[in-house]
Amino acid sequence: MRNFSQSLETWFNAITFAEAGEFDIARDFLKGESHMLLVLPDGNFQENTLDHALNLCSRCGVANLDIFYAPLAEAHLHSVLQTHHNSPIRWHMLAVQGDLSKAVLDYTRQTPAIAFVMLGAMLDNLATLAPPWRHLPCPLVIMTPQVT
Repeated sequence: MRNFSQSLETWFNAITFAEAGEFDIARDFLKGESHMLLVLPDGNFQENTLDHALNLCSRCGVANLDIFYAPLAEAHLHSVLQTHHNSPIRWHMLAVQGDLSKAVLDYTRQTPAIAFVMLGAMLDNLATLAPPWRHLPCPLVIMTPQVT
């Protein structure tokens, strides 16, 4: 029953992207080999960012989580990933030196299987979002801190 539910959710996600005109992303969902790219630009990301990323992958039928991180985030990232060693989602980590936004833009253009990008950074204002992020060939999900 669970496989049927996951299959149905995958179809609904594919239909949603197709209705929005994102036919390539819809096809990737149906192939089952789509990826999500999680971007951690600094070492101060919230620990639940990874929880949200893995949950989103699971809910959308994305089997692979690619993680781009700035070298400052490496120690924190390894400690957080240790708590998720039983996750069915496969993750791949890549430390990015230099311009992180350019690396993400290049990677998403070269890897059509990227369903969406999740930016695990806290922005005070969306207007501060650098122009390269606005030209991604896939949807951008921005993590914001919880407002109480």
